Amino acid sequence: MLATKEQIQEAYQKAPEYIQDFITSEELDEMFANIRKKFSLHLDEAGQLSIAINTVALEIANLDQFPSLIKEALPSMPEIKRNEILKEVNDRIFGELREWARLDKEGLLYEDEDEKEEGGKVGDAVELEATTPSSASSLDKLTTSTHTPPEKVSLPSEESNKRYPGIDPYREPPE
Repeated sequence: MLATKEQIQEAYQKAPEYIQDFITSEELDEMFANIRKKFSLHLDEAGQLSIAINTVALEIANLDQFPSLIKEALPSMPEIKRNEILKEVNDRIFGELREWARLDKEGLLYEDEDEKEEGGKVGDAVELEATTPSSASSLDKLTTSTHTPPEKVSLPSEESNKRYPGIDPYREPPE
């Protein structure tokens, strides 16, 4: 069964530092965005997949339960496509998480504490979260993608409309 938002938040608070850092890392964000793009997942499907991934990453459920979590998260998706997503998530995301766990166990993940404090590879996302004034948890950020705001477009001023009274510059003449 997929975890609730509250269960995820509680497990996140109790999780080891390397798991918290992994979940908020730019690496995970990029891997997830690539999987979403590769399988053309809609926003709601990506959100449910993210919940399934977090459920396993935060050890709310075991990895062997992940296939049933994927099935629950993406019920309308054909089984073949779900299996492809399962393989991709296992290879990329959980493979990277296993690597972070190995490095943490060997004491190599945070080998240079100065790098982490200065916003190094792992510390970037955590530092960003700490300085971002938002009530949303870092897990919410996992399912949202960032975008740049559109450029400002200057609209014609009132003076340009005065040059051509009675003509709407945004309307094409009827044919």
